[in-house]
Amino acid sequence: MSDQPRSISVHIPVTMLALAIAVFFASQIGAATRSLDTMNWQGDNYDKQFKQLEESEKQLIELVKQREELVGQSKKVQEQYTALLKDVLDLAKTDNDAAEVVKKWNIQQGAPAPGSESKEQPK
Repeated sequence: MSDQPRSISVHIPVTMLALAIAVFFASQIGAATRSLDTMNWQGDNYDKQFKQLEESEKQLIELVKQREELVGQSKKVQEQYTALLKDVLDLAKTDNDAAEVVKKWNIQQGAPAPGSESKEQPK
């Protein structure tokens, strides 16, 4: 055997191994680049969602402030109805017409709701 074929046969596997390693490293670099792009995309989406959350929170606070006025008006109306029905119940003790209204609409004075300010509320 001669030395020439043997030296060629040693270079071919080493070259193939070097090419395989180069392909492996290139694929790893490509995967790392794609992972970095994905992480940047996720970071951008996180920022967008966080801004939307802050805007939604501001809108919620504004809506709560707007609704507070309506709740106050509702409480006033409820207090007026309570006072009116209480007066009708008191009047029903002496007036027959008021007694008929109380009987027809089954107006009753029940126990106060838990946490309510007034002691007596009609149902």
